[in-house]
Amino acid sequence: SWLTARPGPTQVCDPLADIKMYALTLLGATAYTPGSYAPRLSPEAEVPHHDHSASSWLREERASPQARVTLTVALRVEGEALKRLESTFWAVSTPGDPEYGKHLSNDQVTALLNVSHERVSAASHHFAAAGAEVTVAPNRDMLTVVMTAAEAEALLSARLHWYRHSRVKAAPRLLRAAAGYSLDASVAQHVSLVGELVQFPHIAEKATTDAAEPASSFSAAAGEEWPKGCAAAQCDNFVTPAVLAMRYKIPAAAASGSTASSMAVAEYQGQYYKTSDLATFGESCKVDVSIKETIGGDLPVAGVEAELDIEYIKAVAP
Repeated sequence: SWLTARPGPTQVCDPLADIKMYALTLLGATAYTPGSYAPRLSPEAEVPHHDHSASSWLREERASPQARVTLTVALRVEGEALKRLESTFWAVSTPGDPEYGKHLSNDQVTALLNVSHERVSAASHHFAAAGAEVTVAPNRDMLTVVMTAAEAEALLSARLHWYRHSRVKAAPRLLRAAAGYSLDASVAQHVSLVGELVQFPHIAEKATTDAAEPASSFSAAAGEEWPKGCAAAQCDNFVTPAVLAMRYKIPAAAASGSTASSMAVAEYQGQYYKTSDLATFGESCKVDVSIKETIGGDLPVAGVEAELDIEYIKAVAP
């Protein structure tokens, strides 16, 4: 990874420093402030900087120094632990596997990830020393840090700007680093990435229907009719749970209720659901899409992706 150094005070000419900088440049891994010899690393050097000409996100004003910034710091998980995590995931999720249904407890996942207390402590203290409020995730693989924009910019050698979506006006504005970020090498060795800094979410725009193309263009095979399934008139000739059940021959028999069978959806980037929306869908389409347990909290905000996932994973379950 290649990182730029923070500008430092004027230094007396030092030929040895020039030689060291040239050597580090050849390695393509670090940069440092002359005089301090403190190398810095960029955990996400492969992510391109924001391109105004190609992005739907438009850069606006610089973040005020006192603006509150919340970042997610992903700590490094060693390769062998990641392999064990993936193999365990497939084993407990694959019918027929001897481990199928034997899901791990939170403590077992933490032990499997095996992020050392030394790693957690080093990263936590680094951000806390810069003024951040630090919360360690239960599995010890993530930190949530809350700090001012001024503190974040100084710590990460970044310039934070506000960005807004050019076409979806309802999309929230985001704080992002305009030209990447870096960390002191002493802590970068413990960090995989600092989230919410250089990557932007994809915001789906509302689908539009060409008036010249009637909805009935979605048609069943000859001699068949798609079931209506849902009471709402606007569902006619569109994909509903009943249409999917017919098309993919999903059995209508009720689930056995086995404790070894379960389902879940995972949502990110501000996706929530409204219980009233789920109730309306369930009543209209005659399916039970109620939620037994929510992990991580919810807000009464209708998220299109979240509600679609919840409604259809339950609606097509036999």
